[in-house]
Amino acid sequence: MAKISKLFILIISELIFLAFLFLILPSVFIRERPGINQTSYNETLSLDTKNSFSKEFISDQDNLQSISVLLKNPALANKSQVKIELQDQNKNTLKFLETSGHSINDPGWVNFKFPYINSKKGDKFFIKISTDNQQSDKLFIYGDLKNKNINFKTTFTTKNINESFEKNLNQQIKNFQSRNIFQSVIYLFLLLLINIFIFI
Repeated sequence: MAKISKLFILIISELIFLAFLFLILPSVFIRERPGINQTSYNETLSLDTKNSFSKEFISDQDNLQSISVLLKNPALANKSQVKIELQDQNKNTLKFLETSGHSINDPGWVNFKFPYINSKKGDKFFIKISTDNQQSDKLFIYGDLKNKNINFKTTFTTKNINESFEKNLNQQIKNFQSRNIFQSVIYLFLLLLINIFIFI
């Protein structure tokens, strides 16, 4: 009975440690979290004075923190100015970033981070990308011309630890549910087996 009690205490201790590692620590130190992740388009579209782009998106979380777009500056040769705007549903500019070809890789994500917006899940936004580049096929954005779509990513933030813990817990539950049941059972079995060997 003493051995069973020690094994039970060991398993409980390990579960508490895992909860601390995967739930408590991330909730305290990781406040910015990924949102929309549209990265499947491989077509390069010319970005110049005749070709600007506007992308509508619906936020999937509260408190928008950043947007990123995937651009391409071949051989890092183009030094034109690029303007990235975050607009509300009426296309009024909320935030904007001006950068130059010096900051654009071949290819590379241009990250536009700002003090978070007090937005809600379901809010509509627009991303507008324009440039003073007058040469066609010298600066590019990745997207899909047929569907008028572009590659972009967003991040969101949490206002406090309680909100961070709730979102982290929900994410861990989703991660567990997305795993193969057989793999999860094998993992738990091996974890138990290791504990038994340590105990013995």
